[in-house]
Amino acid sequence: MAPVTITALTNRIAGPSVKDCLAQPLKFRLASDAEDSVLAVPPPSFVVLKPGMSETESESDDKSEEDDDDDDEEEKEDESEGDKFEEPKEQLFAKHRLPVHWTQKYSNAPGFINNGVTCYMNSVLQVLLHVPAMVEYLLHVHRKDCTVGESCIMCAFCKLADECYPSSPRRKPIYPRFILKKLKQNGARFSDHRQEDAHEFLRQFIDALQLSVAPKSLPEPLKETSVIHRIFGGRFRQQIRCRKCDYPSNTFQPTLDMQLDIGRGGGTVEDALKKFFAGEQLTKSKGNAYKCERCKTHVDAEKRSLIYDAPEYVTLHLKRFDFTMRGTSKIHDFVKYPRVLDLSPYSTRNENLVYELMGVIVHQGRRTSSGHYYAFCKQSDGTWANYNDEVVDSVSEKTALKQEAYMLFYVRTTSGVPSQASPKAQTNGVKHVAPNEHESRPPMLKKRKVSGEFVKKLTARPMVKLFDDDNFGEPVSREEFEHNEAKSTNGSESDGSPLKVKKKEHRRKGHLVKSKHGRINLMLTPRNKQRSVHIGPRTKLRHQMRRR
Repeated sequence: MAPVTITALTNRIAGPSVKDCLAQPLKFRLASDAEDSVLAVPPPSFVVLKPGMSETESESDDKSEEDDDDDDEEEKEDESEGDKFEEPKEQLFAKHRLPVHWTQKYSNAPGFINNGVTCYMNSVLQVLLHVPAMVEYLLHVHRKDCTVGESCIMCAFCKLADECYPSSPRRKPIYPRFILKKLKQNGARFSDHRQEDAHEFLRQFIDALQLSVAPKSLPEPLKETSVIHRIFGGRFRQQIRCRKCDYPSNTFQPTLDMQLDIGRGGGTVEDALKKFFAGEQLTKSKGNAYKCERCKTHVDAEKRSLIYDAPEYVTLHLKRFDFTMRGTSKIHDFVKYPRVLDLSPYSTRNENLVYELMGVIVHQGRRTSSGHYYAFCKQSDGTWANYNDEVVDSVSEKTALKQEAYMLFYVRTTSGVPSQASPKAQTNGVKHVAPNEHESRPPMLKKRKVSGEFVKKLTARPMVKLFDDDNFGEPVSREEFEHNEAKSTNGSESDGSPLKVKKKEHRRKGHLVKSKHGRINLMLTPRNKQRSVHIGPRTKLRHQMRRR
């Protein structure tokens, strides 16, 4: 027997080299049976790569590869829209932890006592205490999570919520002065004897609540995950797109409300929203060209803001006050606002953003430093009520939609489909008046009864119109007016003796006019006319009969 060397033995065991294997073409064949993990007699040139794999599984792998390709295409499309906003990993308050709508029916909240001039505060607090998520947080969540202590203004707000929604219905109005006291301790400059702007109070009060749950030491992205931002907060995406290379640049801005320009002449909230979300052209001709990051030069571009993260509750502030060198002036024109507001056209994610009206704040007056504020709120039972300081009146939904609104509050619907109209207003035992008494007149004015005998006495003689609408008369001197008044008072002029004139006529402010019938009368100034509105019907009729 011939001897066997070590090299020959290793060649037999190792078989062909790696180079020889790679030089030969590889051939693949599917298994005939899905249950066979290994071929019964695998030929030497075939190797099973994935034993036990069926044809359906191989097809699913092909589909997954196609899906990966689709994802890559979507990522490319997303890149065409610019950068995305990255949520912080840590959160102060989780999303969707609070219910957006009422989960139970509460007794209707009472009114708030007006201490001096605090109607601006009362109206804002009433609307906030009719936000379901805020009420749920104040009653059941905050006290467990609070770590601030006695200086926490959110705890003071919890105390007010406890008084508004007790276990047994409360009928007496509440005196919320301690809220204003807490704000002053936190640096706010509000007074209970000076009229303030309701929107300014809302912003500072929300900022104070935000500070009680998110200290200043925290980073800004983390502050935006607080409970205040979860309820009222949203996010805008401001995009500037280059017209030359079509490269977008995105910036994300948190927001707690929307301030809409309405202009004079009235209009609708939908028109104001179109102007708010309309794009702005940045051109070289206007001198505001944009420096593109990709082109490295100033180019024409388009800037536009849209909704990136939609808030659960939308706050709309209608800019009714114009601030000029002469002072402030108010826009009194009626702005139509809907019960159901659709913000879907302004979403960057094509979301179904449908909101329902839940609160209205009204300002009556000419300036921010004067006038009166009151609120309309949708309650937990679906009815509407007018909260005018201590007085709470049940009203219909139509009445709430016909106000000279200053601020509007909307809540997002869960399914994108608005609910049915709220039921008819019903009395709830607080201090209500029938709704039909307020549908045709402002809530500040009330009916006054006049006795039948007094009406018969006044209507016995027909009323004479002193002035025509087209001709108010000719201006005359005050001496002639006093002479005429004294003559009508004394019956005739006495020889050489001074005429007796009523002293009240010297105090009355206005201008004298002479009608075409030859009668001289005093036309009151617009300010006095405004005051005459508050005169009762009985006094007003007597005044007209006396002048006649």
